[in-house]
Amino acid sequence: MSFCYIGLATIPTESVSIAQGLYFIAIIASAFNSVGYFKSVSISCGPYTAKIMTIISFLYSIVLTILPIIKYFVAGDDEPEQWQMMFYGAAAGGIICVIIYIFTVETNLRPWAEIQLKSRRSSLASSAQISRRPSLNSVCAEEEPKMEKKEYY
Repeated sequence: MSFCYIGLATIPTESVSIAQGLYFIAIIASAFNSVGYFKSVSISCGPYTAKIMTIISFLYSIVLTILPIIKYFVAGDDEPEQWQMMFYGAAAGGIICVIIYIFTVETNLRPWAEIQLKSRRSSLASSAQISRRPSLNSVCAEEEPKMEKKEYY
């Protein structure tokens, strides 16, 4: 993604098709980058994944709200040199964030995400062993006592 932004900053302004291709590849690369990030968040946060993703979505919304303001101050006149600075800045930010991510990512379940079970519920296997009813797969000579229907008025 960052290399595409660097390419967008360096190509001449007359190369519209190349610019569109580079921008398309940057968007696809960004999507692939996000998949790994979101997967590591879902693995490491366990049952709190939805809450963490809500906070991340909120932060993305703030960034998308601030971007037009940054564009106004950096590239207010829409000059090619100003857009080069925008693309170089986006590329630098992307490279810095990926390097930090590579060195700090852990996909183990965090200690704060572990839930201590207070009581253990019985599983189907353990309740089948305790049950007095015969299983469907076994042949049983005894018949279950039939329960009488009680009518309530």
